[in-house]
Amino acid sequence: MEIYLIEYPENISFGKEKSPEKKKFTKSYLKKILKQYYHLEVTDDDFGKNENGKPCLKDRSLYFNLSHSNTFLVVAISKKAVGIDIERQKEVDFLALSKRFFHPQEHRLIMSTPEDQQKDLFFRLWTHKEAYIKWKGGSLPADLQSFDVIPAGGDRPSIVHDSAKEQPKPAFREYRWQDYYITVCSLDTGFPDDFLKIE
Repeated sequence: MEIYLIEYPENISFGKEKSPEKKKFTKSYLKKILKQYYHLEVTDDDFGKNENGKPCLKDRSLYFNLSHSNTFLVVAISKKAVGIDIERQKEVDFLALSKRFFHPQEHRLIMSTPEDQQKDLFFRLWTHKEAYIKWKGGSLPADLQSFDVIPAGGDRPSIVHDSAKEQPKPAFREYRWQDYYITVCSLDTGFPDDFLKIE
């Protein structure tokens, strides 16, 4: 597995999450990564969607997932299904958000955490949950309350409690960069120690 971090150019509009220029840049960079690092020449016709509507390569030779926050894009590429999320820490009413969108167990976990650590835990949980949903191929925000995550501590792995259906339990890897939280979720446990920053 490899993870790539790219900064969007200044001329890209950030007013809309799915602006045409952002989508075009994102796809072109994904193609560039696949060509430069995996020697795959892919065209638009090589992309499809899986049974859950998640973008993929039709031949399933590799799996990828994308996420962006503010001016940064992250790309995870693996030989197995993968989900990734990046979030920039910002001022939000995280207690209200966790109460509304998180599983009750997660909200209780935040409330029982020392006050000066609550925001950090909120963003860790948020990226864990989004990465897990994207690994499964689900949708936001409907799925956020359907499972709970206990983030890793020390040498312990993160744990998911998901009663939706029996399935293999994936692994997680967290990264921090500047004021960004990045979490990757996959059955592929060959997580890199760091991500590759592409200029």
